[in-house]
Amino acid sequence: PLWRLVGQLEDGLQGGETAISDAAWSEYLEDSPTPEGFDVIVAHGPGPLAAAAKSPARAVWRYELDASNAEAAAWERLEPLVAQCDAVAELPAAIDPLAPGSIDLPVRLAGSMLRSLGVDLERPCVFQARPFDSWQDPHHVLDAFALARESAPGLQLVLAGDPVQDDVEAWRLLREVSEYAEAQQDLQLLRDVGDVELNALRAVARAGVESTLAPASQVTKLETLWKGTPMVSARSEDPPEATAGRIAELVNDPGLAVDVGRAGHELVRRDHLITRLAENELRLLASFQST
Repeated sequence: PLWRLVGQLEDGLQGGETAISDAAWSEYLEDSPTPEGFDVIVAHGPGPLAAAAKSPARAVWRYELDASNAEAAAWERLEPLVAQCDAVAELPAAIDPLAPGSIDLPVRLAGSMLRSLGVDLERPCVFQARPFDSWQDPHHVLDAFALARESAPGLQLVLAGDPVQDDVEAWRLLREVSEYAEAQQDLQLLRDVGDVELNALRAVARAGVESTLAPASQVTKLETLWKGTPMVSARSEDPPEATAGRIAELVNDPGLAVDVGRAGHELVRRDHLITRLAENELRLLASFQST
């Protein structure tokens, strides 16, 4: 199916191995429609790229991640299509502040929701949202958490989210972590949580934590910062001790956590709301009127 091929292209752009057959690629090229009646076509990601390249209109490819990390086979497929575009737009990620995952929640409501999910509100907690994305590394987060508890007694870690249905590797990872979590009193694994529950978790937690195997989407991080909650971000090759030190520092110094979270909220307000994204896209489209 087309959605599976697009998923493989997304993985390839992040550096993952792809196995797209010539037949599947030909089908993608043939089944992509030719948009007509437009002055400019903006392709968001690899999915609509073939359609944009076919169009007689000006074409722009917009992709959030740096394609320099792309796997060679995936980029070999995509590069000729990108070359047919008139521009490549490097527009930053953005969030909708009025979406269910970002709207303001009363503190008592957020606390009540988390208490019903088993989170102990009497102790500080940190969390990793959507940890079973193929490009997240919950093992690094678990190692860092174990070290952080040594200097932050009573700390809880919440892993919240499920793998996408067809991601076999992510489901394997979920099984591993589930078995480990059963024996850990201070580790909560929350599944089937919606955007509002994640909103509550972001609002109440002392910090969000993420560890990635490759550059990944910034949306989850931005959603956390918007709630005024600081993020501890690491790459999987970073030493867990460094990640643990940043976690413990924020947990043991609530004033610092507030200051860092406030700065993160302001960063998102200034540069990463959908209104700013709309402004950037309108400027991009307007630039074609003068050429």
